[in-house]
Amino acid sequence: MAKHRSIISDHLDAQKERAKAFARLLYDSGDLVSTILRGHLIVEELLFSYVSIHCEDVAHLKNARLRFPQLVAMVRALERLPTMTEEVWTAVMELNALRNVLSHQLEPIDLTERLNKFVARIEGLLDPGTWSKSTDATERFRWAVGVLSGMLSASTSINLGVKRILSKQQSKLKRAASSKKRGSTARSR
Repeated sequence: MAKHRSIISDHLDAQKERAKAFARLLYDSGDLVSTILRGHLIVEELLFSYVSIHCEDVAHLKNARLRFPQLVAMVRALERLPTMTEEVWTAVMELNALRNVLSHQLEPIDLTERLNKFVARIEGLLDPGTWSKSTDATERFRWAVGVLSGMLSASTSINLGVKRILSKQQSKLKRAASSKKRGSTARSR
């Protein structure tokens, strides 16, 4: 039991440090385009982190070079306890679309519209009292990515805990089955 607590505690400590680093990265970028690209990379890293907790050898996952939509599909497939609503996943994919328009168009004409749609999607998940008070597009985007990152981090932690509990239960069941089998073998002699 202490081993599982240690693993989860280590995971939470690593998440806290990652959150601080992500905040620095997000707030160190001055312009909107850099902020959007960094925000997308932060969410992508969180998705990768979620998938990696289910891997024995992360090197194989890294070598797979999964794209953003593939990581999203993997996370959704691996969720033992679904903590993310369809609206959250829609926001994740809107963030990806926002990043893609920046990657494929020099001057996207609907950037503000896409950004506002993403931020509104995140706002729709929360109580209006918690919304960003800023009218600045970059600040509102940073806030929305922060909220989304928090949701992904929480989901990762919850599902890691569930994974550990299920693993422990499976080990107990295997030991019980093995013990029962040994007992029936000894009686049959």
